Amino acid sequence: DDFTEIANIDIGGFVGVYLDEDVMNFQNYDYAVTAVYNNDIESDFSNIASAMPLGSVDFDLSGGDEVSSGDIANFSLAMNNMELVSGLQLDLVDTPEGGLTIQNVIPTDRIPSDWIVNYSETSDGISRILGFSLQGTSIEPGDGKLFDLDFATYTSEPKTVNLCTSAEAVSNTDGIGFNKDTEFQMNP
Repeated sequence: DDFTEIANIDIGGFVGVYLDEDVMNFQNYDYAVTAVYNNDIESDFSNIASAMPLGSVDFDLSGGDEVSSGDIANFSLAMNNMELVSGLQLDLVDTPEGGLTIQNVIPTDRIPSDWIVNYSETSDGISRILGFSLQGTSIEPGDGKLFDLDFATYTSEPKTVNLCTSAEAVSNTDGIGFNKDTEFQMNP
């Protein structure tokens, strides 16, 4: 087997843990370990474990000041990404269900001008946003607002409705997905 030694750890008979921090996102790495016994005899390689570090994106949903039924509730969806993003799809879920219906999605300057951005309300009341380019452009790394969102409000009585993202699918230029974190806020 053709491996490069990256660590030599004396674990003193206990189970050892090693974290390889010298890696690149979206590159595959193979790992194997050996044991060296007291008589300096080294074991064969263990089974190979493979890993691919993924980049991550963080979403932040804000806005939704207190509104009345029939009003438009305004939100902002921001993203923090350390690498290029070539496409995204996410759901916006309101709980309790049925208080909000998506009316408009307005891209900010972070979204390339050739991107197709589509939105719809699914049959189960979830608002879905889809964005990508047919020309291969990407959202540049950065932190900031992606979209201004407008929702119609429909409630028969005053109530607090929460809005959060769900089922986020975000990919890099090779079509590999990012890990996602989401923060949300709303009190219409």
